[in-house]
Amino acid sequence: LSQARRTCAAGPRKGESISPSTYNTTLIEIRSFFRWCEHAKIIPANPAAHFVLRPRSAVSSAPVPTDVDVARLLASAPLTGDIGPHRPHVRDGYQRAITLRDRAILELLYGSGLRRAELVGVDLPHADTRRRLVRVRGKGGRERGVPMTRAAARAVVRYVANARAEILPGVPPAPEGALALFVSPSGRMKTCTVNFIVKKYARKAGLDRIHPHLLR
Repeated sequence: LSQARRTCAAGPRKGESISPSTYNTTLIEIRSFFRWCEHAKIIPANPAAHFVLRPRSAVSSAPVPTDVDVARLLASAPLTGDIGPHRPHVRDGYQRAITLRDRAILELLYGSGLRRAELVGVDLPHADTRRRLVRVRGKGGRERGVPMTRAAARAVVRYVANARAEILPGVPPAPEGALALFVSPSGRMKTCTVNFIVKKYARKAGLDRIHPHLLR
């Protein structure tokens, strides 16, 4: 942690072998690890919470959401599956299932720092909610275990128990998506659907310029 603090204070210097992208990826993993330690009560607070990502170019980037912003985003997809005003053209059970699914997605994106492709690639056996670990396949096909927060594990349990079967159609899905953790009526969820979900709840929470990568 001391070395990470020194690196973050100095930042990547011109001529260094580490690229800003690699630097930021490492920083995200450090923050995610200590966030999990905080949620697991291993440490009292996240010592890496103040670490700031470095811009990759001169182009201004979207502001990183604060803890208050994230709390508002998560609250817009309640764990109760509250669907808000009744919509005659949508079954209440289906809409409630979608809300539970989306809450689990938001919790994993934020609490585990998953990429969109990693999230949609997770299969049911890969999400161990008892041990609070999820196995993902990252860039280059490399697999790794990522810790889940208690909130993420609880959201995934509710989604799998009460919502996943409601979202899938009555006929069995295609084999490729049969074991997918996160599904749409056509089977395994697409990364573009993750973008839509995050933007949908960001608008609902009154937040601007929020996208999946900013939740990492």
